[in-house]
Amino acid sequence: MRDSARDHIIRALERAGCDPKQKADGSFRARCPAHDDREPSLDIAEGADGRVLLLCRAGCETVDVLPHLELSMADLFDGTERVDSRDEGEWTPYGPALEVYRYTDETGTLLFEKCRCEGKQFPQRRPDPSARSGWAWKLGDVRQPLYRLPRVLKAIEAGETVFVAEGEKDVHALERAGVTATCNPGGAGKSGKWRPEHTETLRGADVVVVADGDDVGRGHALSVAKALEGVAERVRRAEARAGKDAYDHLAAGFSVEDFELVPDGPTWPGARSEEATSPPPGPPENVALPHRSEMAAGGWPSLDPAALYGLPGEVVRALEPHTEADRAALLGTVLVSYGAAVGPGPHAIADGAPHPALLFLIVVGESAKARKGSSWVNPMRVMRAAEPDFFPARVLGGFGSGEAVVDEVTGEDQRLLVHESEFARVLNVGRRDGATLSPIIRAAWDGGRLQVRSRSGTSVADAAHVCLVGHITVDELRAKLTETEVASGFVNRHLIVCARRSKRLPSGGNLDDQTIADLGAKVHSALSEARKATILRRTPEAEARWAELYDLMAEDEPGGLLGAVIARDAAQVLRLSAAYALTDGSHRIELAHLEAAWALWRYCRASAAYVFGETLGDEVADKLLAAIRAAGSAGLDGSGQRDLFGRHANGKRLENARQLLEDRGFIVNTREPTGGRDRVVSVATEATEATEGERQREGLSSPTSLSSHDSACRGCEQPTPRCDDDGRPWCLSCETHQREEVR
Repeated sequence: MRDSARDHIIRALERAGCDPKQKADGSFRARCPAHDDREPSLDIAEGADGRVLLLCRAGCETVDVLPHLELSMADLFDGTERVDSRDEGEWTPYGPALEVYRYTDETGTLLFEKCRCEGKQFPQRRPDPSARSGWAWKLGDVRQPLYRLPRVLKAIEAGETVFVAEGEKDVHALERAGVTATCNPGGAGKSGKWRPEHTETLRGADVVVVADGDDVGRGHALSVAKALEGVAERVRRAEARAGKDAYDHLAAGFSVEDFELVPDGPTWPGARSEEATSPPPGPPENVALPHRSEMAAGGWPSLDPAALYGLPGEVVRALEPHTEADRAALLGTVLVSYGAAVGPGPHAIADGAPHPALLFLIVVGESAKARKGSSWVNPMRVMRAAEPDFFPARVLGGFGSGEAVVDEVTGEDQRLLVHESEFARVLNVGRRDGATLSPIIRAAWDGGRLQVRSRSGTSVADAAHVCLVGHITVDELRAKLTETEVASGFVNRHLIVCARRSKRLPSGGNLDDQTIADLGAKVHSALSEARKATILRRTPEAEARWAELYDLMAEDEPGGLLGAVIARDAAQVLRLSAAYALTDGSHRIELAHLEAAWALWRYCRASAAYVFGETLGDEVADKLLAAIRAAGSAGLDGSGQRDLFGRHANGKRLENARQLLEDRGFIVNTREPTGGRDRVVSVATEATEATEGERQREGLSSPTSLSSHDSACRGCEQPTPRCDDDGRPWCLSCETHQREEVR
């Protein structure tokens, strides 16, 4: 029988020589191990929720007491697995350390360590030979320099740029990107403090301070930049283009050159203008600002290694050396096929609706060269070895109607994995009048009952569990996705994964049958355990992280077609986390499962940005924008716009499209009076900026800044961009009615 938490604590006190004694009311009192306790001052009781309460009357906190007993916070609760033998190098008062960050002096001598534990706990420890564990869990007056101090000093000596991030995880991500990075202990948190020593360390350095994307993070970055002003050679502030911090930015596929510079002056609520740092003299060499179109379209996405968690990661790593397929496509296919095999039983819940590991995946890449087919064939070898009764018997494709899909899941086994190697065909079928395929696919993702009526009768499936993997090229997906499919939510039920050839294997791979069999056995074992699960709930640590991610996703509103494509981000991350949990055979969603899901979702989100970029999802607006950009600085007037659509788009439709493009910042619309109906001219924003830059280089005034008499109309003194041959401008009305009179 498992010991209660109280009994476990009492025995630990006995082992530590604290002499616990039971009192009349059933509670205990013992000597506190956290201080020199001559008279017992530590009370041990049970709270209303069953948790063990430790109260030291001398003022020691629970977190101070537990290390002396070699226990963690989890030991205060019933139901915790008790492990008496611990790796002392990794044990902390908050459970096992997931990461350990070493802070050293200039010579590399260890000063202290910061541990990252589940639930965003960061206990710190310093070497203490007198302690049984070898660690003291209070830093006291130990020196707290910048993280990675020896590397930072070498970079400054070599004249390299130093990036200052908010946390150690960001620092390691930046280092993997090839730059030198650091942070102060505690970052922007309550325990963090930028010290004079940190400022002095960066004397003469070229510094980029990367702010986290929240008020606290930006305020911290601003205070760091202010402290370095006049000490560092140059100081610039930057923010991530994707996600919250440097880690998210790099994981989304952006590089260090893509950080977005923060201009001089206040840039968020609460910032005071007098606190602003000096403006940068121009885009720096290693923090270049990409063109608007490049930023919107995004670069090729990068898969965070955190997505390769557990069994799916093991399968991908085993397959990857033997195939030219993209690892992201392999991973997505493994997760979707695994979720299909598990079935509808295990599920998470959101707003009362079940969310099983039911996933739709679209692999997007060039025809033939992206090796999309290889990303399907290789995982199927493993899945067939794991579940020969399901694969390939319940793997079908080529559906031409919703009725055909429903008919396939009306039998005893209502699981189905749809594989469409030509997903463009599915989109074409969905365009037909009265087509039922698209509505049934949407309903299948929602789960549960599928029903469709036809001339031959009504087809019904009560507990359908349909997953889907489709392959398509970028151009086909852009061209064939209709406004209806966007508006109906068809596309945002799919995870979009960009894929390209990962390597060249002229002789092909040589993955042996035994490796496939071994992987299949592991998948089979995991499936057997996963099917025993019912409702998948998050652990407390995962719940805390989910709240953070949910806020991030709620704020992610890029607009346009991209915004529509990622609109179900929370539901997709939830389902992915359930899939990762089930591949572990787990009956709950743990922090590692959620982090893996978040890592893969970021790749899908970056893939969607790569595919759709600035596409708005409005056929008229998208076509109009392309034509206006092609027209260059001359722009495209209303007549040219109407001709573009063969006069099939009415004036109101064109006006709405122009307004949408202007609201998004893609074009500038101007109206020129003609004595009758105004002449509308639309110019692409980048063309306007290019013309403006050319004017400035030639020393000419910008049309938008005309205000003096020399730049005003000779007739009415109003600002105007039109000039006559002697350099004095005329507005259109005065040119017609007053030119001769003025002369």
